[in-house]
Amino acid sequence: MGTRPAKVLVLDASVATKWHLTDEEYSDVATLIIMDFARGSLDSAAPEHIRFEVPSAITVATLGRKPRITVDQGEEAIAEFLGLGSRQCETAS
Repeated sequence: MGTRPAKVLVLDASVATKWHLTDEEYSDVATLIIMDFARGSLDSAAPEHIRFEVPSAITVATLGRKPRITVDQGEEAIAEFLGLGSRQCETAS
């Protein structure tokens, strides 16, 4: 008996950002999504520009007089996100 293929979720940058900025509303739900991804019960795809949107949002969180996360945390979060390897959807022309 073969294994069932994983469900595919098309990721929005706001969901992926919540994985790293846990003070965001609904970050707990976003965490459930990445846990399913890690277990292999969910596959993800994303528009190509997500590679820029999520790191940008994380970088912004390191700025200002009262940053939400440290620069080191931001760099680690960006590296982790870029290492996830979600498939990229082709963007419509």
